[in-house]
Amino acid sequence: MRAAAVAMLVAVMAAAPAQAAEAQDDPLLPSARACRGAVNVDAHPRTQRLAMHCLVNLIRREAGRRKVRSSAVLRHSATYKARRMAECKRFTHSPCGDDLAAPFHQADLTRGRPWFVGENLGWRPIRESAAHEVVRGWLASPSHRRVLLDRRFTHLGVRRRRMRLDDLPAGIVMWVAHLGTPKRG
Repeated sequence: MRAAAVAMLVAVMAAAPAQAAEAQDDPLLPSARACRGAVNVDAHPRTQRLAMHCLVNLIRREAGRRKVRSSAVLRHSATYKARRMAECKRFTHSPCGDDLAAPFHQADLTRGRPWFVGENLGWRPIRESAAHEVVRGWLASPSHRRVLLDRRFTHLGVRRRRMRLDDLPAGIVMWVAHLGTPKRG
């Protein structure tokens, strides 16, 4: 049964300026200039995606966790999740009623063996959508923080996408971060 092949941690974040302000002093938050493109909302999407990966690894290092490696298959699952949210025009872990594990199965993540995965979602207005701002919000949220710092994770895939959703203001950028590790055994 494919649904049993993925164990998940999930977290969702809306634009939360109060939480983001609290995270300003978070000792795990890297400086705004620590990663190229981390504060530049006009940077090329690949640059912004790489900045998010860099920020996640700096946070994990500061917390005494191992770095996560880039994963094409997790990037594909994150892309699928963002695409489904855009199609259904809803900010949710289950767009269009999809099963939580759907993007991981769609990306064939579980083809060879089961994985343990986590998902962070976040959105910001376009002019506030830099990777550094999104990570600041994730750190301020206990559930997002747990996903970012989970010791089991070894891989990361990220997707950033502009979209218009029915339940959010016009002109937002959605971030999807999928973290995971293959299960042993």
